[in-house]
Amino acid sequence: MSIKIYPIQTGHVRIRPSQQIGKGHDSMRMINLLRDREWTPWLPILCWLIEHPSGYIMVDTGETAKITNAGHLPAWHPFYRNVQFDVQAEDEVGAQLHTMGIDPREIDTIIMTHLHTDHAGALYTFPDAEFIVSRAEYDSAKGIMGRLNGYLPHHWDNTFQPTLLDFEPINIGVFEKGYSLRDGVTLLSTPGHANGHLSVYVETAPQPTIIAGDVTYTLEQLQNQQIDGVSQNSKQQYDTLARMLETVQMLDAVYLPSHDPDSISRLETQLGTNALFLA
Repeated sequence: MSIKIYPIQTGHVRIRPSQQIGKGHDSMRMINLLRDREWTPWLPILCWLIEHPSGYIMVDTGETAKITNAGHLPAWHPFYRNVQFDVQAEDEVGAQLHTMGIDPREIDTIIMTHLHTDHAGALYTFPDAEFIVSRAEYDSAKGIMGRLNGYLPHHWDNTFQPTLLDFEPINIGVFEKGYSLRDGVTLLSTPGHANGHLSVYVETAPQPTIIAGDVTYTLEQLQNQQIDGVSQNSKQQYDTLARMLETVQMLDAVYLPSHDPDSISRLETQLGTNALFLA
């Protein structure tokens, strides 16, 4: 069975360094983030197309060009004064799929690592697809509490009725909770950055791949076991980072966070022709 992964870069984002790597403990991490006046370099906003024998699967949708429109982001929310986006219409996942010769309507399954806007901004590209979201993530993201936590559920339209996932016992590396979606594709419970965050384990050759969402922003951050400045549960994120590092090392897996500038080259180098770069 051959499974391929294609990265799709939907623009760029830059954040405060203390969001990428948290400073202090518990509430001090957010306070230090809000005090930070520096910026990271521009980081990619990546989503992923899995070419599976049973059909195409998307992991996340990336961001929308609407993100730069006045009023799209809530001006009252302090977090959004600490993030900047550069997303053009041609960067959106739909436009890039068309460039690849793929009609977005061919994709009937979308796995959401979590529902932050840079991963869920272009939900509307797939109005007829089945979206798979962990139940814990959906419950955290919806309604007024979701907006207070930085989600943008008011931008979801009525077609977004996701399939809610409850994790089951699995055995992938040292992960014990997940869900076998299709042959060779397993969802891993990786909470921390978001309460219901999940990652995607893919049995690619010659090495397996873990599409990690925002478990960390970079591979180096995973190796150093550094949590970010916005994780909803620091204890959970430390546990997830420890499990992820041990699993990556145990299985010699290719680790692909969604904002790592090296994720695309790492995929190309380690899996060869499985990777296709879209600028």
